[in-house]
Parts: sequence; structure tokens; C-alpha cells
Amino acid sequence: MNTKISQKKIGIIGGSGFVGSQLGRELIKNNQVYVLDLKECDYKAEYIKCDITNREDVISSTKGLDVLFHLGVNPNWHQNIIYPEVDYNISVLGTLNVLEACVKNNIKRLVFTSSVLVYGLGVKSPISENEICSPTTPYGAAKLMAEKYVNLYSVNYSISTVILRYFRVYGGNEIFHPNPRGVVASFINKIANGDEITIHGDGNQALDFVHVEDVIKATISAASRETVNGVINIGSGYATSVNYLAETIADIFGNKIKKKYLDKNVQKNLQFTYEIPDVVGDISRAKEVLEYTPKVKLREGIQRTIEYFNSI
Repeated sequence: MNTKISQKKIGIIGGSGFVGSQLGRELIKNNQVYVLDLKECDYKAEYIKCDITNREDVISSTKGLDVLFHLGVNPNWHQNIIYPEVDYNISVLGTLNVLEACVKNNIKRLVFTSSVLVYGLGVKSPISENEICSPTTPYGAAKLMAEKYVNLYSVNYSISTVILRYFRVYGGNEIFHPNPRGVVASFINKIANGDEITIHGDGNQALDFVHVEDVIKATISAASRETVNGVINIGSGYATSVNYLAETIADIFGNKIKKKYLDKNVQKNLQFTYEIPDVVGDISRAKEVLEYTPKVKLREGIQRTIEYFNSI
């Protein structure tokens, strides 16, 4: 898989976040990297404070770039079932601002990162990019609408774009404190401390967990192949039950698990009131057009993530 981009001026919207920061650390080895974010980055890229919802801000921040990665996202997406306008403003209006910046600044390549949540519920696994999308969350709906605008601008303004639908990304500097966001980070945090974990449903629902290292390689490969466009699933292609995930984490720690099972839609404090899609990605297109083959197996990836957790 070609994961090399060199001697380019690269912008990363969301470059201070979980995936964006690790993408930036990889790209900075051979490129001039600009991080466009509201939060300052903690690595040696050039930081530009940028509000994605402000069009002039985005246009001025992206001048002179060769490649732009759009990983801008609402960090509290899982809490905003009761505030859908937040996801709309960031993912839809924000993406429109990015697309306008690409047109005005003649940016050669745009990589837009989307989400498994665009697919919604009740779909069959493995799911391909051609499946009809019926999102059931404000975040998924906003991401799908943003995808439509990316395709629209690609056709009408001849922008070179590609859309990557990330599945359950975990690993590395995943955010653990004070409120872990991903299920892997949440389980690690609680099992390490001997706390009870909450599982919605019977725990047999199968999810597609993919290590961030594989995601970064696929993302860079997508940027480097300017003739590749459309939507591409980025996952592991393997099903992992929530129960197995918890058991694997506990086994590595050598701890016993304290579990509490709840009905799928029973949530506390209205943090989110929707069911998580039970789906595994068909990654055959990624293999074909990106030469993508995920390398990090689940247990190895969990072990690495725990090592990071123990270091902070």
C-alpha cells in the first residue's frame, strides 16, 4: 500500500484530535503540516486556530495548501441527540465552508472522513458502500449530508475528493480522561480500576474495531491516489462482540469483569438515546483501490492501547 506523501503543504482540520493528531505526526516526517483546529496541537506542526463554522476563517487558513484532510467533528457527538443543530453546524455547514475554501484556494486533493453511523440500524453485514443509508443519529445524518455536498462539489467544481467511512477506530492516544468516548477506551478505563462496565443489550452485537495505525495508513493512501474517488469503508472487516472485547481487555489486565446489562435503548442522563449499529464493514473496495490490508489484530491493538493508558 502506498502510504507516502512527500514535499507537500498539508492541512489537517481536526489535527489536534484523536485520529488527526496521529495522522499529523506521520505526515510531518516528509511534509509541511498545518493543523487547523480550535485546540492547539501537541506536536511540531504549524498550528492555525480555525473555526470550521466560520467560512472566512477556513478560507484564509487553507491558502497555499496542496492537500486537505477534513477530520473536523463535534467531539461530543454521542451526547447531541437533544442538540442536533450542533452536528449540523459542524458537519454540514462546516463542510460547505471547507468545500468553498477548496474551490477558492485551488486545493488539489480533499480527503473527507465520514462514519459508520451513516448506515443506521438493521443492515446486513458485511456492509458495502452501496448500501442505502438510513442514519438514526444527528451525527450520522449530518455526516451523510456532508458526503452529498462533497460529491456535489467534486462533480460541479472538478475537485479531487475521496470519502472515507471510518468504522470503530481505537488505539494510541485515544482520549481516556476525564470521560472516555470510545467503547474501547471506556472499557479499559473501568476494567483497569475495577469498576463496573455497562453493556447495552446482551453484548453479542458485533462491531468492527479497527486500529488507528491501519486507519492512518489507509487515509494517507487515499490522499496519495488522486484518481480514487467516491466512498470507501475503512474498517477491519472482522466482527468482534462487545462481550469478547470486554473479556479480552480483562484478560490482558488479569482482572475480573463486573458487568451490568441494560436494554439497548436505556441510557442515563440523555447522553444518547439511540442504539449503536451492529455492523461489520465490507472493505473489499479499500483493498482494491487503496491496496489496504489491516495489519493490527484486535488483541495486539488492545495491548498497545493499554500500554498507552498505563503511560499517561
